[in-house]
Amino acid sequence: MFNALKYIKTLEGVGFPREQAEAQVQLVIESFQENVATKSDVADLKSEMSQVKSDLKTQIAEVKSDLVIRLGGLIVVSTGVLSFLIKF
Repeated sequence: MFNALKYIKTLEGVGFPREQAEAQVQLVIESFQENVATKSDVADLKSEMSQVKSDLKTQIAEVKSDLVIRLGGLIVVSTGVLSFLIKF
């Protein structure tokens, strides 16, 4: 966790005036607040990822089914062509 008072005292210790140290700490705090994900953000992301995972599983199942059908058709046609060629 960010300790603002410690940060201010450290800046003052190396020669920063109090006002400048406080202003810098305020900027750091604002930056953290803008760029840090909250628990709610993480929960929303997990929910979205779960939905994407579910959608991908559905799409993969559809592609598998389509491939099985196409492969079956290819086998039937190949068998027919082979039978035709063997007869002649």
